[in-house]
Amino acid sequence: METPKTISQIQVKNPWVVLSGMIVMIFLCNIEFTAVNVALLAISEELTIDLNKVQWMLSVYVLSWAAFVVPAGRLSDLYGKRRMLLWGISIFLLSSIGCAVATQEWLLILSRLAQGTGGALFVPPLYALIYEAFPENKRGLAIGMLGIGAGIGLVAGPNFGGTMVEFFTWRMIFFVNVPICLLAIGIVLFSVPRDAENTHNEKLDFVSSGLLSFGLMLLIFGINQVEVWGFSSPYLWAVFLAAAIILTLFILRDKRTEDPLIPTSIFGNMTFVTACYSMLVFEFSFAAVLVIIGLYLQNILILTPFETGIEFLSLTLIFGALSPLGGRIADNFGARFPILLGFMFATVGLLFLTQIGTDTSAIWFCRIGLLLTGLGLALSFPSLNAVMLKVVDPNAIGTATGVFTMAACLGCSLGVVVSTSLMVIAGEFILGRSLTTLNLEVAPDVLEKLNGLFQKTQIKADDLVGLNEGIATAFNTTYVSALASVLALTAVLLGIAFGLSYRNIQLPK
Repeated sequence: METPKTISQIQVKNPWVVLSGMIVMIFLCNIEFTAVNVALLAISEELTIDLNKVQWMLSVYVLSWAAFVVPAGRLSDLYGKRRMLLWGISIFLLSSIGCAVATQEWLLILSRLAQGTGGALFVPPLYALIYEAFPENKRGLAIGMLGIGAGIGLVAGPNFGGTMVEFFTWRMIFFVNVPICLLAIGIVLFSVPRDAENTHNEKLDFVSSGLLSFGLMLLIFGINQVEVWGFSSPYLWAVFLAAAIILTLFILRDKRTEDPLIPTSIFGNMTFVTACYSMLVFEFSFAAVLVIIGLYLQNILILTPFETGIEFLSLTLIFGALSPLGGRIADNFGARFPILLGFMFATVGLLFLTQIGTDTSAIWFCRIGLLLTGLGLALSFPSLNAVMLKVVDPNAIGTATGVFTMAACLGCSLGVVVSTSLMVIAGEFILGRSLTTLNLEVAPDVLEKLNGLFQKTQIKADDLVGLNEGIATAFNTTYVSALASVLALTAVLLGIAFGLSYRNIQLPK
């Protein structure tokens, strides 16, 4: 009798066609997140709801993605990648329609939550499918091609969203997902063979899945609420405590169950753990640079949002364009080399960014820094994915990808919150010392106003009107120094990732 194939042994037809469909979905995920950012005001005005509530559209998308991606990875291992891809894309499609037709706040937010859930369902099997579809010597290139979709999505998102709002309606941001999702579904249906049955008689532990999902959701929610509640808020620490308790219960239960949600062998693999940490730092660095340099360009150099987007092209375009190169290097020379080279370039790029100043001549430091950082991320991104796929059990690729993606989601959330929070703390500390050093006396109410400016997304010209010229200059210099200090910390984190990768990333022969 012929031995049944395990799910991980299914051969994929037309791998380049499948890859094209997966690139489309990665592109869609990235453009969907960034495009909605510029549509918040238009949505708030049309639906007559508070802008702060509309911003939950951004939060629940990440919350649901982070919360469900690990169980989704386990589901793809147990019940098939093709099946989970189709479920994920279909949920993403239907929820996009829900967003597009929503006339009430609750439906819009619920639909965005479902969108994130759909994304969580199709991302783990997406990477696992690439692993199966391509031979080992081409997997890095294939994953690098996914970087093109991610890079173009990041570049095009704000411009696409602005165009839809300006010439059509914000609802078109979601309606365009429908034909794209239908195309991806067609590619999966006709190019990916049906999944084999689960021959291991394993089942998903729904209790463990619920504990992990709820705990992660509370953790990401708490991180996102830091700026709203502040570090001293008892509500914030109550949320973090609840998350810690629930995640501890998950760990205790998962260790004792017959079918653990996350196999213990995954975290015993130091190469995999290092790849997860490095991906967390990768996403943290990317998010921090977007936030910090965005604040610098608009609040210090007084560039418009459009001009700011143009400056970021040196980061996002090179990331998208050169990701296949990073993947190709990983295929030919091993993944360790481009990971180390990428982190080295990104670290040097961030050190260039720390040299930003208050006059426009510093824009060249900014451009060179963004270029080097984009090059570094382009080299490391596909290589980290290749390492993750290579060092885990093929039958647990979906689960491993879920954990890996969870690290990326956590890094992205931390990158936004930590970078802005540290900038505020550093700004208030440096400003006080600068005013003392310069012998500038400032009234308490004026100092309070200046400290409050560090927390504003946009600083307007009239915010500094009426201040002594020396005080205004000291504030601008302090603002830049605070931004640079966050970039310096990010460079340190990349340096640690470099050291851990050098020590721990050892691939099997």
